[in-house]
Amino acid sequence: MVLMQIRELNFCADHKRGLIVLEDAERRLTLAFNVHPDEVPRLSRIIKGSKHVIHPLYDFIQSLLDAFLVTPTDVVLDDVPQRGLMAFVYVERAGTRLSVPCYAPDALALAVRTKTPIYATDRALAHAELRPSPPSTPVAEEDVQAWLA
Repeated sequence: MVLMQIRELNFCADHKRGLIVLEDAERRLTLAFNVHPDEVPRLSRIIKGSKHVIHPLYDFIQSLLDAFLVTPTDVVLDDVPQRGLMAFVYVERAGTRLSVPCYAPDALALAVRTKTPIYATDRALAHAELRPSPPSTPVAEEDVQAWLA
């Protein structure tokens, strides 16, 4: 698995859809997927770190975590056969690790709110794009001549 971070959240007014873009720590890979347009404002506030995002779903999830004494340990994005890209929130309780399937944008929002790491499996990364390498610094001709001498 590869550690990922949220790079950006965009909304395309022409296509009426949101897009979350994640990248690996080395910024070599990007993984993007659609988000329902109605969710973009809420996710944007969370990703930007707003501490005043009130949403019944997040309040409910936090209440469940507290009631069952579980702590999120990580979020894993995976490409599940016949289902597509899915997220799994892993929680730990009394030394037992449990996996809970979750809508990917909500899992990412939970990860941001709880400062939980986000990982992508090799199957999910099969949909990632390799970012072009930065252009290399040109070598001056005199440097090449000095090296050859």
